[in-house]
Amino acid sequence: MYRKILVILAFICAQMDTLVRADIPKGDIPSFNHKHINDYVQLLTPEQVNELEIKLTKYEDTTSTQIAVVILPDAKGHDLAEFAIAIGNAWHLGQKDKNNGVLLLIAKDDHKMFIATGGGAEGPLPDVICKRIVDKDITPKFKHKEYFEGINYGLDRMFLAFRGEYKAVAEEEDKRTYFIVWCALICFVGALLGFVNPWIGSSLGSIGCAIVQNSMFDPSMGMLVLLFLIAFLVTLIFHAIIASGLDGDGGSWSSGGGYSSGGFSGGGFNGGGGSFSGGGGGGGW
Repeated sequence: MYRKILVILAFICAQMDTLVRADIPKGDIPSFNHKHINDYVQLLTPEQVNELEIKLTKYEDTTSTQIAVVILPDAKGHDLAEFAIAIGNAWHLGQKDKNNGVLLLIAKDDHKMFIATGGGAEGPLPDVICKRIVDKDITPKFKHKEYFEGINYGLDRMFLAFRGEYKAVAEEEDKRTYFIVWCALICFVGALLGFVNPWIGSSLGSIGCAIVQNSMFDPSMGMLVLLFLIAFLVTLIFHAIIASGLDGDGGSWSSGGGYSSGGFSGGGFNGGGGSFSGGGGGGGW
């Protein structure tokens, strides 16, 4: 009996904690500058901001979907998802009757980001796709400090998702990745078998190498055959060298103040009255 009461109390406390944490002070929310790209840390150059601003303005004009990017020094100690939702609601992103707003919040010093979606955007951009866009599409470029490329590519993937094409593209990329991994495994097994029979090992390894190269660069079938022959000769010579070395006579192998956004200065847009209910996904780099 007491255990049940403790469980219920713990659940209530957890819900209360969520409500408290979700109450972001208004002073922590950056003022709405009526821009799609809001870079408060000058992570992007003015030219890059301008390019992305034009891109999102055109997208809104043709689809009515409002997508905003906010780059802050940090999340001021708040949960990033709740902070993103609070900003989206404060800015009223998305059309009021559609709630089709999307906010990409990036906390530079925290090395975290989150894609928050309005209720109307959760269909084409469910949590799992938002998470994938962050982890698979944006994060790899951010790890190499290619911030503009990461944001630009992430926006393109969102566009695909709104057209209903992202899932198919992602599944095809996954299949191709698995295919290349299996071919690489064939190469490894071939290399091991080469110590038993150089001809078998070289043939198997060459097949894997040729297919991997063909999969990565999509050359013609003639190039596939050429790659196989080259890989076959290389692996055969490699095994011969190793064999001679093993049979030899002793050879060896050796944030603080207020927010100020720069960049694009012309045009702008107003929040359409949309609201955010908690959808989205994020990650870190």
